[in-house]
Amino acid sequence: MGKFNNEKFGERVAMLLKKQNLLQKEFAERISIDPASLSRIIAGEKMPNADITARIATALHVTSDYLLDIEKEDEKFDIDKEIRVLSRNLHKISNKEKRQLVEALFED
Repeated sequence: MGKFNNEKFGERVAMLLKKQNLLQKEFAERISIDPASLSRIIAGEKMPNADITARIATALHVTSDYLLDIEKEDEKFDIDKEIRVLSRNLHKISNKEKRQLVEALFED
């Protein structure tokens, strides 16, 4: 397997944090890592280990493959994979977020 792109990983994390209106410090606390470590990950200076990668992916509601640039956005949509990601994270989201998810699923 090839070398992972630390900068791409960091860019994706930063984009997802922004999209979800999360501050780096608050997110670091959520996934139990030092804010300085998260900052280095986002800057592409450090690649997280597998455990931290999984925690980041779970907390951001994406797959590790997506963060590692193994899964491309334009790949065929895999509903089973998406359901696994949702079910793995569903207990962590608020009722407001659950309502937003349902509304997004059923909007025209």
